[in-house]
Order: sequence, then structure tokens, then C-alpha cells
Amino acid sequence: MQLQNTMGVVFVGIIFLIPLSIIVYSYIIILFTLSKRLKPENTATNVSSQDTVGNQVNNTFQKAKKNTLVTVLIISFCFIICWVQNQGLLFKHYLGYGIDWNSNYYHYTVLMVNLNCMVNPFIYLVKYHDYQQALREFIGLGKRETGGQSEGSITHFSTVSK
Repeated sequence: MQLQNTMGVVFVGIIFLIPLSIIVYSYIIILFTLSKRLKPENTATNVSSQDTVGNQVNNTFQKAKKNTLVTVLIISFCFIICWVQNQGLLFKHYLGYGIDWNSNYYHYTVLMVNLNCMVNPFIYLVKYHDYQQALREFIGLGKRETGGQSEGSITHFSTVSK
């Protein structure tokens, strides 16, 4: 029984705590990198036109840093919400408590774990313009210019099908 308890703690750590730590660590590195680019010595300040460009670059990095921070918080929150209930049940099981594996609650926790696999692309889609544009292009609503015509235009398809 002691081995089961120990293995349960290790298993929960491997399945839940290590991935959460990797997510948070990765975004901290990204935020650190963006913060280094925001330092005053990295912006041009000698000439007034360069100062304006430097401020624009600085503002861009500040927005990127804020977007990254908000994104990591949302992704981490979703990861925790989706996984904590299922891992809590497994942890209780490994500690020797009886778990009804056929209960609706257990199936709900499995559904939440599976939902976590699907939620990240939607978070990125809501947060980032590049993902939105890529989706528009993928479903044929985006505008990719080729010789003055959009690839999704009727003219383009009519000339290709002739």
C-alpha cells in the first residue's frame, strides 16, 4: 500500500505538475526575452526620427509582453481547470480511497482532460491576429494576393478551371 501511495504521488507529478511547470517556465522565458528588449539601451535615442522608431519598437514589445502574459495566464488557468479534478480523483485512488470509475463525475473529469487538448488553438485564435488571418485563409475568406487577384476570388477559380 505504501508503494501505491508513493507511485500515485509520482504519477500525479509526472502527468500534472511537470507539464504545468513546463508551460509556465516556457512563457517566463518568453517574457524575460521580451523584457530584455524593452530596456532603454536597446532603443534608438540619438536622433529624433530614431527616437520615434525606438519608441514604436518599445511599444510593440510592451504589447507583445502584455499579450504573452495574458496568454500564459489563460492557458495555465485552462490547463489547471481541465486537469485538476481528474488528477485529484487519481490521487485519491492512489491513496487508497474508493473511486467509482463508472460515475458521471469521473466521466466528466475525463471529458475535461480531453477538452484541454482542444482549447489551446481557440485561445490562440482569440488572442492573436496571425492565427485569425491563417484561419480566414484556410477556410477561403482570407486575401492572398497573386497577380492582382485574390486566390479565393471567382475570377481566379474560373481561369484555373478552363
